[in-house]
Amino acid sequence: GLDDEVKVWMPLQVTAGPGHCSEREKNEYMVKTVQRNLNDRETQRNSEPDPLDGQMLWVLGRHIRREERRRREAAAVAVRDEEEAVGDADTSEEEGSDGEDGPSARMSAQL
Repeated sequence: GLDDEVKVWMPLQVTAGPGHCSEREKNEYMVKTVQRNLNDRETQRNSEPDPLDGQMLWVLGRHIRREERRRREAAAVAVRDEEEAVGDADTSEEEGSDGEDGPSARMSAQL
C-alpha cells in the first residue's frame, strides 16, 4: 500500500560519490537521482506489458481446464454411445435368430 508520509533517506556519511561534495552538488546529485528514477519508472510503465502476466496465465489455465473437461465429457459420451450400439446389436441378433431349427422348421410345424 501507500504510506501517508513520504520518507526520503540520505546517508549521513558517504565515503564515495556525492558525500564529499558541497551542499549544492549533493542537491544536484539527489535531483538527478530522482529524475533518473522517475524516467525509469515512466519507461517501465510505457513499455510493452509482459505477455504472460498473472491475468493472462489465469485465462490460459482456465481455457486449458475447460478444453480438458469438454474432451473428457465427449469421450465419455462416445464410450456410452458405443456401448449402447453394441448392446442394440446384441439384442437385434437375439431377436433375429430363430434358434437352431430356423424358419423352415417353424413353417413345417405350422403345417
